[in-house]
Amino acid sequence: MCGIFGIFGINDKNFLRKATRSMNHRGPDSEGYYTDDKLMLGVRRLRVIDLEKGDQPIYNEDESIVAVHNGEIYNYKELREKLEKKGHKFKTESDTEVIVHAYEEYGKKFVSKLNGMFAFAIWDSNIKKLYIYRDRYGIKPVYYFYDKNVLLFASEIKAILKFDFQPTLHEKILPFYFKYRYIKAPDTFIRQIKKLSPGHFIEFSEGKFNIKRYYVPKLDEQPETDVLYKQLLNLLESSVKYRLESDVPLGIFISGGLDSNTILYFAKKYKKNINTFTIGFNDETDEFEQARASAEYFGTNHHELHSSAQDVIKSFPSVIEHLEEPIADATSVSTYLLSQFARNKVKTVLTGEGADELFGGYVYYKNIGYYNLIKEIPNKKILTNLVKILPLKILNSFYDYPSGIGEEGKKRIIHLLNNNLAEIFVFDEFIKLYSDEEVRKMLGYTRQSYFYKTNFSIYKTIFYNDVKYWLPNYILARLDKMAMAKSLESRVPFLDYRIVDYVSKKKIQNSKQTLRKCMLPYLPKKFIKRRKFPFYIPINKWMKTELKDYSLNLFQESKLIEDKILQKDFLTKIFTGYGSSELINSRKIWSFMVLESCYDKFIFD
Repeated sequence: MCGIFGIFGINDKNFLRKATRSMNHRGPDSEGYYTDDKLMLGVRRLRVIDLEKGDQPIYNEDESIVAVHNGEIYNYKELREKLEKKGHKFKTESDTEVIVHAYEEYGKKFVSKLNGMFAFAIWDSNIKKLYIYRDRYGIKPVYYFYDKNVLLFASEIKAILKFDFQPTLHEKILPFYFKYRYIKAPDTFIRQIKKLSPGHFIEFSEGKFNIKRYYVPKLDEQPETDVLYKQLLNLLESSVKYRLESDVPLGIFISGGLDSNTILYFAKKYKKNINTFTIGFNDETDEFEQARASAEYFGTNHHELHSSAQDVIKSFPSVIEHLEEPIADATSVSTYLLSQFARNKVKTVLTGEGADELFGGYVYYKNIGYYNLIKEIPNKKILTNLVKILPLKILNSFYDYPSGIGEEGKKRIIHLLNNNLAEIFVFDEFIKLYSDEEVRKMLGYTRQSYFYKTNFSIYKTIFYNDVKYWLPNYILARLDKMAMAKSLESRVPFLDYRIVDYVSKKKIQNSKQTLRKCMLPYLPKKFIKRRKFPFYIPINKWMKTELKDYSLNLFQESKLIEDKILQKDFLTKIFTGYGSSELINSRKIWSFMVLESCYDKFIFD
């Protein structure tokens, strides 16, 4: 796990070192450089595999090919064995060296042979070409800046910002951000900086810049069978086993839920001493009790972090510094705090990210289920009137969030009853800064369909969109940035490409039914039957107490308002209308806090 940096078109070694060292937290163990007349590469390394000889850059036998790499190639031992039989000579035991020789043997399409999380650059001096790859699902990041013949790329935005240019806000992304709380690739919130999309690579030579796609999930909807469960179990076990490979101490983030218990079950088959970690905020939504039950059942060395609103406020500036772009998820802070806590014991962790996307674990799958039940009703007026008079307590029972949907949520349900399903996803009060037509145009979707068009069921279509957009730009970006801020490598067993490809060909049962059926013979029933519960940080409560002054101060001193990017009257309504829905409005305020802080940190100054 590392931070990589490269620049083509400028030869300035002081700048190279300055930019590379801005990512010391991603690789505190060593640094390395490659330079020639046109290209400079830098890398900061976190030593996880081959601690003694695996420092980068890594070269082929005659040093005509060089690579810098962020991530892990899990099947590197199998690949190395095949390459050695073909005559390749290895100098290290590292996974990065496999990248160099595999490219040398198979050419630029060799990436299809890799099982891992990765972002790497290969410079082939024989043909004067640079290749920059990002893994299939965007577990590891790649940012880039391209202007004429100058190309910069890095694991983090802050490294590119060391270059002499004036960053400006990419205002067209604001409607999408305020609706979905992230920014989808290839855009970032800085106009001049892009991010490479998952499953893509850059092919660059002087004067020629191309981005190409090398991977796309293959969708199908084959029925579930007992064979599916057996094959899926085998893939899960293989994936966890791969991700236990480490020359440094390793742990697992757990909640006591189905996802982390599945990982724990397979991990215990291959490792006896496992450290587990969980976090809570002294709130009734904490998962300490469930996590303790899992740790006791599996016999792990369990560690609990009891945190608070004050810890969130104190760490918020550091979280923004490492997020680098707006990702409006308050659990970024809890991931940051838990990573800091775990780093005292381990250097790499396994986490459950990806399971909700693969197995329909999110609350909006329920929305679709409800919609499918009511869409055939010829006259929805009676049902609409019923929803209007139902107490919120009853409506809240249909959803898994610990904070109620509120009056604003009730309005959304009524809207859903009387409109196309897509409407409930597209329209939101936060983006009424713009007209409906402007919103549709900026979001890039038609009125008829929020979703990327496919020929499959709405469940499978959402699965595809989750994997393509939500997962890399929100869930995985948050995990990578917060863990690496504390020099902690995070691994995601559910996102082994073999598992994703397999699940993409099967029907999805919402609420994790497929995973539950797989694990039913192997986990205690209380683990299997536990109700799905979102990973939660109680900002809905704190916005009225501990976070109130902090958020209001950001509002009152807003640079976004000062620069006339956001309207003061509009934001005032959000802050004063908090009571209409704790869940929805706390998210809106948090979205503003993150955007304001990113703008102030990376653009305004």
